Amino acid sequence: DAFSFVESAGTWSPNSDRFAFPVFSEGKNMLTIVDLSDEKTTTIGIPGVPYFSNPSWSPDGRYIVVSGMKEGQGDLYLFDMKDMTVAQLTNDWYSDIQPKWSNDATHIVFISDRPARGRPYNAQGLQICFFNVEEKNVRVLDTFSGAGNFNPVFSPDDQSIYFLSNRDGYRNLYSLDLPSGAI
Repeated sequence: DAFSFVESAGTWSPNSDRFAFPVFSEGKNMLTIVDLSDEKTTTIGIPGVPYFSNPSWSPDGRYIVVSGMKEGQGDLYLFDMKDMTVAQLTNDWYSDIQPKWSNDATHIVFISDRPARGRPYNAQGLQICFFNVEEKNVRVLDTFSGAGNFNPVFSPDDQSIYFLSNRDGYRNLYSLDLPSGAI
């Protein structure tokens, strides 16, 4: 019935033959997948996640991670496209949005209002965070604390993160070198 093109982008499958994006159908948040090889469209729900946005397809094509909202809490959820099951990756009162996979599928970078270690909570501050897929833990990067950092993506070699930040009052594009921490 509708889709939110401003609030949530879609995601390409690893070999670019399918495109998935969130829609609303009969009042429910659903995931629509368009198969470009035969122009077939499939619309499915993500079990147990009534609202979700910003899907990101895993490099192996099996999973889609989303920012989901359940009972007023915004967390990351992993949807297994093969088994049609869902795993909650984060579970706390912080808001977790805009997840993106690393190219080697070992990490998911996302934005959260959780503070970096030793920093006080600041509702306006949105930090770049990493979810380690194997260890299932979150690490917060202390990047422009208090600023609104958005839309993180890994570089092709997974050694940098590109992101937007309004740290100086204007939204600009930045590159964060992960090994050195240099911006």
